[in-house]
Amino acid sequence: MTGASSKMTNAVTIGAGPWDTIRSLQVSNPAIPVGGKTVNPVQFTVLAANGTYVAGASVALSTTNGMTLDLCGGGTSCTVLSDESGIVMTNVGITAAGSGVLTAQLAPRSYANPSTARATLHGISSSLGLALLHERTEVEQGAMVDVPLLARVLNAASPQPGVVVNFHVAGGLGR
Repeated sequence: MTGASSKMTNAVTIGAGPWDTIRSLQVSNPAIPVGGKTVNPVQFTVLAANGTYVAGASVALSTTNGMTLDLCGGGTSCTVLSDESGIVMTNVGITAAGSGVLTAQLAPRSYANPSTARATLHGISSSLGLALLHERTEVEQGAMVDVPLLARVLNAASPQPGVVVNFHVAGGLGR
């Protein structure tokens, strides 16, 4: 056979497809002192139309109220890829009192009406606040590790050196 040809249209999708969605995963974060970061990373998940996770999907992140994103190198917006489990997660820095919104858009340069998810965070300013500073730590089941607890005492968003902080371990084995 000679002269045969074939044409395939929309045969391969890399990353998110037009019917895929992004959703905000419910993660608890209390009001955060200005100058601090979220206690728990804000998380979004990308799902295919059939409910499976989408790895490598392009997700555009942006914030309001001057919130900063660790995943964006401290910037207020960037585009990242979902991990092998379809997850995008980042800690958020709070730079002003009041509510701010973190918006995640799925492949906004590829589709006219991209799927969008939002998470709202609240910054507070007080004469004295305590902000926990940590990086995500993953530990295998059954392992015992030491994980430092770092905190910053803040006064109207400015670090206050030399302040004594007393604490109580409510559960687990603190030493």
